[in-house]
Amino acid sequence: MFFMFLTYALASHPRWAIVQSDSRSHSAMVRQSARSYQQFASNLNASFHCYDCKNGSHKPELLAHLCHWYDLVMWADSDSIAHPELAKDFGRHVVSHIRQNPKLRLLFGTDYFETVKKVRAGTSPFFGNFNTGLFVTVCQGASMLLNDWAYLVNKKAMDVDPNTGDQIPIQMMAAPNSVWHSSIFYDHKIFGVYSTYFDHYPGKYRKNFPLNTDARHWPV
Repeated sequence: MFFMFLTYALASHPRWAIVQSDSRSHSAMVRQSARSYQQFASNLNASFHCYDCKNGSHKPELLAHLCHWYDLVMWADSDSIAHPELAKDFGRHVVSHIRQNPKLRLLFGTDYFETVKKVRAGTSPFFGNFNTGLFVTVCQGASMLLNDWAYLVNKKAMDVDPNTGDQIPIQMMAAPNSVWHSSIFYDHKIFGVYSTYFDHYPGKYRKNFPLNTDARHWPV
């Protein structure tokens, strides 16, 4: 019955939101990223929420809050750029995944090559091959999962590198022996390093970020 309702809601133009949060709103990179996602949201017929603050440990809570009003909420880090002209195809692609995987609640992208190599070599604090920089939340039925994610982040219920933020907790929750394993997916084409719709510029790649001199206005 629940899956029938979800399928109907998604077929009837799901309510989308795209959210970014970054305390470096003065940065040309952050502003240009926000401009690209604002246009992407417009083409997707989605709401765009942009917060001038450090997301830190509040990402799961922010997603849970927005899920009161939307069917699908996408998180986008500000070291990435969206391709607005592909927004409608992106929306269809995501909905197709959800219909094929009725338990899906979080869909992440694969991480960068050096991260995967370090994970395999045992030299990284991470142990999964996905990241929390670009992903979508399927809101219906996701509240408990988001609450558990927030709990692990805020209570620091594990002995990990504090700089890993929300990454380690969600990778733990995606582990094969986790109760949330069947609800957390990751892909290559939508959000990952091979994404058709977004370009990633993390860490050392930021020097290649495509800055635009017109990126002067921080969306509100």
